[in-house]
Amino acid sequence: MAKKTIITVATTGAWPKKENNPNVPMTPQEIANDVYDCWQAGAAVAHLHMRDDEGNGTMSTEKFRETVSLLRGQHPDCDIVLNLTTSGDLNATNETRQAHLKELRPEMGSYDCGSMNWLNSSLFLK
Repeated sequence: MAKKTIITVATTGAWPKKENNPNVPMTPQEIANDVYDCWQAGAAVAHLHMRDDEGNGTMSTEKFRETVSLLRGQHPDCDIVLNLTTSGDLNATNETRQAHLKELRPEMGSYDCGSMNWLNSSLFLK
């Protein structure tokens, strides 16, 4: 039997901004476009983080909703599996970390259930 490979992309990641890499997508439109391009290149799963208007991580249900809507609406042929994160905002509560999952019902959702060092500058307590 042939081996199969599943490629997962995280186009935005949890922390870089445009000043770190001008190619990092920040807006819902940029993220949707980048996910579609990755799908066309062979990615099967997209792990999505959202950014606020200043480029900081956010758990904004509105940003997740807009990104998913743009991707699915502009690219109905794209069947990439969406894995919506529950991390990326150090100030999020358990409720705000999960609100978008309850509304959008993605195929996958990640959940960081423990504490971790964050960029050697703070602690993610959950």
